[in-house]
Amino acid sequence: MSIDTVKEHIPEYAKDLKLNLTTLIREQDLPKEAFWGVVLTTLHTIGNTKLLQDLSDECNTHLSEEYQTACKIAVSLMGMNNIYYRFTHFCSNTAYHDLPARLRMNGLRGHGIPQKHFELFSLAASAITGCGLCVDQHEIALRKEGVTEKEIQAAVKVSAVLHGIALTYQMDDPEKKQPQ
Repeated sequence: MSIDTVKEHIPEYAKDLKLNLTTLIREQDLPKEAFWGVVLTTLHTIGNTKLLQDLSDECNTHLSEEYQTACKIAVSLMGMNNIYYRFTHFCSNTAYHDLPARLRMNGLRGHGIPQKHFELFSLAASAITGCGLCVDQHEIALRKEGVTEKEIQAAVKVSAVLHGIALTYQMDDPEKKQPQ
């Protein structure tokens, strides 16, 4: 399936999402692999099976197996890190800030794609799950990698629009898994 299929499934009440998706595709402020990697990372993070099915063929067309694996690494690591670091950030007991996490995160470096793309994927996952500490750290890392604020914003907009579409899919078919 494709972006056009997704647009067809967006009801009139969510027309803004359809327009925003069209704009994101047309403008693509990110390199192709980064854009589609953010899409795939977002889809896996959200967990909406129907939306993932509708866009998986298009993601496969634009992403090598190495990029697809890197997206999965970002999703799995951020799934762990976003919970842990959100806890340390929210907890009023600051003792947790000084304790070593002792969580394995070798995938942060062993993913096989440009670091700035992996950081974009990690940022997208962190924005979706709402870990402010992780969002800050990935944004800082991206800026050090030379990624512009416009590119960072573009990645988060892709995730935001797809999240809205996933919620729309959910409202129209409550049997599907609910996005986070």
